[in-house]
Amino acid sequence: MDYSNHNTEPVSTNKESVSGGLHLSHHLNLSPVFLVFKTGLNLINRKMVKSSSYHLAGIKYSIMPNLYVCMYHKSHGAFYGDNIQWGIGFEF
Repeated sequence: MDYSNHNTEPVSTNKESVSGGLHLSHHLNLSPVFLVFKTGLNLINRKMVKSSSYHLAGIKYSIMPNLYVCMYHKSHGAFYGDNIQWGIGFEF
């Protein structure tokens, strides 16, 4: 099975398709909507991403107290967009 990294180049293993790191975030509460701002640093598989640091801005909508939907824009600089992330989440 082939995977893709953040540079849209094929990678051959699950290990190469995973990245991780640390981030600082702020959630502006406009209940049930949250504006989310994050800045972070990739520590795992830094060679697989365009830049080791990134910024993320987006919106999160709370459906129920622990269930939400979200959409974020991730970039590695002021004008260098990497991707749009969207999903459904659950918080404990």
